Amino acid sequence: MDLVARASSSKFNNVEIAIKSPSPSKTSESNVHGKAQVVLRSPEPEIVNIDRSDGVDPIPFPQHISNKLFGSQIEGVQFLWREIVQNEGGALLAHTMGMGKTAQIVTLLYIISQVEKSDDEKIFTQLPENLCGDLHVLIVAPPGLLQNWRQEFCKWIPETSDEQLLQFFVPGDEKNPGQRAEVFRAWSESGGVLLMGYQMLRDYVFGPANKRKPGAGNPKGRKAKRAKLPRKAKKEYTEQGNSGDESQEPYSEAEELRNIILQKPCIVIADEAHAIKNENSMMSKSLNLIQTKSRIALTGSPLANNLKEYYCMVDWIASGLLPAWEKFRNFFVHPIEAGLYEESSDAEKASSQRRLAILRYKMATKIHRRDLSQIRHQLPEKTEFLITVELTKLQKNIYSRFVKRVVEANRGREDEEAEKKDPLEIKGFFDHVKSMRILLNHPKIFYDVFNERAKANGRKEGIKGFDTFATLFESTVCGVEKDEGRDCFDDPKHSNRMMCLFQIVELAEIMNEKVLVFSTSVPTLNYIQEQLKSRGIATTRIDGQTKPALRQAITKSFDNDEGANIMLISTKAGGVGLNITAASRVVIFDFDFSPQDQEQAIGRAYRLGQMKPVYVYRFKVGGTFEDAMTNKARFKMSLAARVVDSSKPVKLAKLGRKKEYFNPPGECRQEDLSEFMKEYKDPLLQVLVASGLVKGIDLQDTFDVGDDQMDENEEKLFQEDLDALSKLEGPRDHHDEKDADADFGDLEEEEEEEEEGESDAEEEGASIE
Repeated sequence: MDLVARASSSKFNNVEIAIKSPSPSKTSESNVHGKAQVVLRSPEPEIVNIDRSDGVDPIPFPQHISNKLFGSQIEGVQFLWREIVQNEGGALLAHTMGMGKTAQIVTLLYIISQVEKSDDEKIFTQLPENLCGDLHVLIVAPPGLLQNWRQEFCKWIPETSDEQLLQFFVPGDEKNPGQRAEVFRAWSESGGVLLMGYQMLRDYVFGPANKRKPGAGNPKGRKAKRAKLPRKAKKEYTEQGNSGDESQEPYSEAEELRNIILQKPCIVIADEAHAIKNENSMMSKSLNLIQTKSRIALTGSPLANNLKEYYCMVDWIASGLLPAWEKFRNFFVHPIEAGLYEESSDAEKASSQRRLAILRYKMATKIHRRDLSQIRHQLPEKTEFLITVELTKLQKNIYSRFVKRVVEANRGREDEEAEKKDPLEIKGFFDHVKSMRILLNHPKIFYDVFNERAKANGRKEGIKGFDTFATLFESTVCGVEKDEGRDCFDDPKHSNRMMCLFQIVELAEIMNEKVLVFSTSVPTLNYIQEQLKSRGIATTRIDGQTKPALRQAITKSFDNDEGANIMLISTKAGGVGLNITAASRVVIFDFDFSPQDQEQAIGRAYRLGQMKPVYVYRFKVGGTFEDAMTNKARFKMSLAARVVDSSKPVKLAKLGRKKEYFNPPGECRQEDLSEFMKEYKDPLLQVLVASGLVKGIDLQDTFDVGDDQMDENEEKLFQEDLDALSKLEGPRDHHDEKDADADFGDLEEEEEEEEEGESDAEEEGASIE
């Protein structure tokens, strides 16, 4: 029932409710022959405020919305209402990708807006003061998702029922700074939905990066440029306390806009909130300075890399719920991680289990987690293969030279005795790993990228102990080129990973199956696109250069049966915000330090609306640094599964593989695949195995096998640990900076461009022995 008409409806305040606790979904689902079959829910209205106190009137969902929501989405909105409206705090909505988090937020905001307009005192008085009056909603998201937010509001909210929530203010649409300023002012005056990216938020709070140095915000000793305010703004400024004293300078425009962003929102939503991964980053500080406590963090991957990311998100939505970071690290992080390795002792495993249980207990009221297991019966099957190939002769030659030169350059000496002593700190660690990654993709890509970088950096001095690209190029690529000739780099056969991809694509073309190919490297996408074009295979593509407004049009075209069957996608740029269920095959061509990026990529195809079985092909080059990265990914996935999903996967991570990034190429043994192939009849996989390129195949499902239980004694120890935690909790002062008037001139500059996941990989992988 639409809440706009509730005053004239005798049923609105007299909805007959038989229960006062969360009701099970009234949607009946079944899975027949791999296709999702959905039976519409019954007309009985769902109630939003199911946790209301006695005597408080029920608030029904608008029926035009509730009829289209799944049970998990109904529960999510009820959770958000409880935490945001009833408890006047924040919430972490952690439904996995493809489960409709955006629709839940739009539904919540629509209900709040309609309740505020109610003529029934028993209804509108249920809202806290900050959610009364004009709604000023701030949504911060990756820029590529802002257009999707607008579409979702228009999809779920009737055009005539709520004009305010259909007013969108997107400063990023304006290139002129003055016009952007007017967008902020218009939103401040009228209310509505302000949509902006994380970097723009940071820049308006602390100033653009090129104007921030040497300190954040205004550099010390430098006056901010003053700008005249419009008459209205001057009036508002006077009313805020200037008293019209002309001896005082008016706000600068930067200060005015900063105050609008920090003080005006009544509710703020952080989409893809795992961006809040470091409490000392300007991104996190910007969000923390926003005054409202009505904060919603949205993420399908609340624990993408490490527990600090999880801690930062939780601390943003519920400051003080967890102990200060140092205490949290000692009480939770160290014991939990110590028990997740294959080599962990029984005592470490037991302690890890208890601390995990306590952490989940503490977070139970503030996080609402739903993963695909809750809607698995609505989805077709998904099978993931981790396919191991070996280095080709040319790759092995370059790889050996590269790691040897990097190690020697960082040591500054080559004698064997020195190599046995002292850990080696690798300078330029991530640059080197990225270089090796594109080498494993194909030597031609490596050659071209390195050649360009060598030319650009050849005359620049290298960091002490760190080769310039020109020197590395000369000692690795040029050495091979002299031995075997320039043309040796061009042939696709010099990468088994690439040859496997081409076989998958060519057979998919014959079968008329659509394939998504994800890579972390744009030069790799360029090479693949050129090679497929030479084979007469049409492709479409989404990467960081694709404008957000075009992405939906590209995916819509891809859904067309007459369009291209192959879509090439940059993992970072296209791994979120896209619905591409026309594809039933997904190739994770390469990977970086964040396994959740790969999960997000797979979620473009494996989501609600998918009708076909989905096959995922991940590639790993055995005997290289990718063995160590795969091991680290297993650790991260195990940690996320235990902390967030309460599952108990098999411990596959090994302690001894933390520092194997710059070892010489190792052996890649051939596994017996005959029994495996008897069970899995996928024709694409059979073709790969028949080619002789595949050395081994693992199923990713091994992450889902349980191996731990908590017995009665463990439960007693759990209570003892819980008592110990209560003694650690007390007043905290590390969030004093949340005051919107805090001095921000002394904040440390942080490298915001660092990839997700690299911070903890650097700690664990940047040195070898």
